[in-house]
Amino acid sequence: AAALDMAYRQPLLGRELRRLDADIVLLQECGYAIFHKCLVPLFGEAYAMRLSLKASRVSEGCAMLVRRQAFEILEEREALFRDVLRSSPALRGVLREVVAKWPD
Repeated sequence: AAALDMAYRQPLLGRELRRLDADIVLLQECGYAIFHKCLVPLFGEAYAMRLSLKASRVSEGCAMLVRRQAFEILEEREALFRDVLRSSPALRGVLREVVAKWPD
């Protein structure tokens, strides 16, 4: 149970991400609080950072960190996967499969 406690996990996550020293970091299911209380203080100076929350009442989503020294951000866009899936002609076959498996 202690391994699931955020007070235990947060320093481990920060330490591991620093050790990896990546130019690009992508995290899924990243909580709003973890992003702002842990990741922004640790990486905000060196990385351009963005958190895209899910389109639900859950305060988590995908976090993206891009090292400023390695890349220049030219443009940012946010899109919900479901909207892209529904509107893209290239994904019509995938949409049919999704609807067949999960009709709701």
